[in-house]
Amino acid sequence: MKRAVTRTSPSREPAPKRPYPVASPGAYRDESAQQLDGLVRVARGGDTDAFAGLFEHFHGPVFRYLLARLGNRSEAEDMASEVFVEAARRVRDFDGGGAAFAGWLFTIARNDLLDRGRALRRRVVEPVPDPPDLETSPDPADDVLDRLDADRVRAALEKLTDDQREVVLLKFAAGLSNEEAAEVTGKPIGAVKSLQHRGLGALRRVLEERS
Repeated sequence: MKRAVTRTSPSREPAPKRPYPVASPGAYRDESAQQLDGLVRVARGGDTDAFAGLFEHFHGPVFRYLLARLGNRSEAEDMASEVFVEAARRVRDFDGGGAAFAGWLFTIARNDLLDRGRALRRRVVEPVPDPPDLETSPDPADDVLDRLDADRVRAALEKLTDDQREVVLLKFAAGLSNEEAAEVTGKPIGAVKSLQHRGLGALRRVLEERS
């Protein structure tokens, strides 16, 4: 009588924790392309409910991207609101579907960041810290650790080239796909992949040196 042999699959090493702001790449593909295309088409006709649907879908990624770039929650919230106000004003002139709308929206955000940078170079601004939320503030010790970690990652991001930093944030803070990041940056998809690879490698090395 033959004895049954139980085979066990080899254990896999857990994936390393990524030391940068993370969102699911291609986050906009969670919702059907047809549904997004429909929202964009109706919003272009002046339907406020359709634009509200686009706002609900894209606000989180836009805010995360701006927060990663600015490092200040209040400023990121204000600028995200300005991005959507501008998008609402110009949406009738937009020509494209849901994926193109993502690229268009982040192009507005990037241009607003450039305008802000030029304005800051003309004047000195003393940063104002965000006021604490008394109802939902975390434990002070946890808050300090989170802030230190965020500052560490932000400082490491500053060591990347401008193109590397932009692609890393668009991919992992905002959750854009390679195609969407290529549309925002105006670079070929192959260049986006290369910048992501080199940027993450450089970011990992910087963080390891500082650990």
